[in-house]
Amino acid sequence: MRGVILALLLGACGDGTTAGSVDGGAGGQAAGACAKPPCVPRIAVARALAFQTEMGGVSGGFDLDGRVSGDTDPATCNQTDFTSPEGTAGIDNQFSILANTLARIAGDAVQGLIRGAINDGTLLILLRLDGVDGLADDPCVDVTLVPGLGKPLVGTDGMVLQGQTFDADPATPSSLVRCATIKDGVLLAGPFDALLPFQVLQVRGVLRIHDSRLRAELAEDGSMRVLLGANIEIAQVSELAHTDGAFAASNVELVDVLLASIADAAPDATGKCQQLSVAITLELTRAFLYE
Repeated sequence: MRGVILALLLGACGDGTTAGSVDGGAGGQAAGACAKPPCVPRIAVARALAFQTEMGGVSGGFDLDGRVSGDTDPATCNQTDFTSPEGTAGIDNQFSILANTLARIAGDAVQGLIRGAINDGTLLILLRLDGVDGLADDPCVDVTLVPGLGKPLVGTDGMVLQGQTFDADPATPSSLVRCATIKDGVLLAGPFDALLPFQVLQVRGVLRIHDSRLRAELAEDGSMRVLLGANIEIAQVSELAHTDGAFAASNVELVDVLLASIADAAPDATGKCQQLSVAITLELTRAFLYE
């Protein structure tokens, strides 16, 4: 039965769709165009995750909305975009303001909690690439974000060891992006919507992410360095904050006010933005999935 569930979730080599799939993505070719035999997927699991912060108006991330916004742009609720470290304007990552606040308040504790969640198996994110002909250039690669199950083995450096095998989480559908591209060893995918496991402090859940972009630097040993940018729903973040009683009692009202004040996407009929841009980096190591 587990094999049947995973076959449905991961879509493997056929031309069928995947649970939670998002057709299109980078390249814009038809669904199924990327099913190229032999089907030998490249799979990696996240061993580190960090929120992109900002300093002096500079932040990593993506231009999610295709515009360079200032403090008088109603489409972004008057939120000013950032500039990337490489000098690209229009970077959307308003969550960096909250990330900076968390870093000041909690210091290294936030990263320690995230590392602990990864090592305990409560925050397992796998990335699966299908149809890879070569790491240098490939015009069409299927990308699947897979929430995983299992408690990983950890090395003496406190990081998840490479080469381990995990289950896909049947409670959270995988999210498939058709026909991403690889150029000069860098994979680009998006825009796409997906479900992403999430943990910060004691709050855990699955986020619905929108207008997402993904860039992955691919290495021969199967490891990957990923930058992911997306818009998240502030109502859902608030809902997740309420799930932890101790956190909600003292902080949830402050979180609600702060989220509303920095939201920069999807304005409603009254002009209030309902989504918030975020950028995270992930370091992944080679892994496998039970089929």
